[in-house]
Amino acid sequence: MRSNLYSAIMKTVLFVIISFITISVKAQQRTVAECTVTFELSTDSTKNKQLYNALKNTTKVLYIKGNLSRTDLIARNYLQTIFINKDTSDIVVLRHIGENKLITNLSRKKWLALNNLYDSVVFTPSNETKKITGYDCKKLTCTLKNGDSYSLFYATAITPSIKDYEYLFRKVPGLVLEYEIKQPNGNTVKYTASKINLSPVPSSKMEIPAIGYRLVEE
Repeated sequence: MRSNLYSAIMKTVLFVIISFITISVKAQQRTVAECTVTFELSTDSTKNKQLYNALKNTTKVLYIKGNLSRTDLIARNYLQTIFINKDTSDIVVLRHIGENKLITNLSRKKWLALNNLYDSVVFTPSNETKKITGYDCKKLTCTLKNGDSYSLFYATAITPSIKDYEYLFRKVPGLVLEYEIKQPNGNTVKYTASKINLSPVPSSKMEIPAIGYRLVEE
């Protein structure tokens, strides 16, 4: 009888301790619903000098506003913008190629098909850490279904209100501030955050143009 009572008390104590730890961890992380993150792109100059020089003039800008995201990839003579609405699952892609302006509407099914490679990614934690734009970041190694592996660093103190802006990041427990992606030609490109602005994002940044673009089916 006394043994059963002691066991019940210990289970209750352990539950309270575990719950307190869980709540404390969550309380330390802030969900960011408004932010702008600027990324610089780089690659190994010894493997592809031409790509290395091109990336010096290329940036990526992520805008997050509630359940909306906008990602701009800005290069010389090329601009790609991806809008994602978490509530409606709408995905719209704009592309400026020279003087040409193109728009593509993607269904959720099509978006999942395009990101099929990242569907079963396995994340392996690491003890490696670094500071990026003032945030303490932890390293994760991502292994894809085809065997390729990449590394990323995420800020432990903040997490975005929408993670669908990069399908690969949807299960990462924080805001990704550095990551690698292998291109179809085999070159690996690194994206590193150079600036984070937590000011409200203007609503105009999330407005999708209704005219001036030629519709292209994916």
